[in-house]
Amino acid sequence: MRQILNRVLGKEELFDQFRRTRYYEKPFQVRRRVNFEKCKSIYNEDMNRKIQFVLRKNRVEPFPGCS
Repeated sequence: MRQILNRVLGKEELFDQFRRTRYYEKPFQVRRRVNFEKCKSIYNEDMNRKIQFVLRKNRVEPFPGCS
């Protein structure tokens, strides 16, 4: 039961939020963390878009007759 609760709280990032507010976070650490999260979300969005493109079934043949 405890493992399920930990998994749910982990997915909703409540543990991360608790750890951040537990101690004082210096302003440069906040800026660094926020910038990292922005870059990570941009990267993940781009990778998901590329993966979905590769997994598409009915893609138009870029060079007809070459395969």
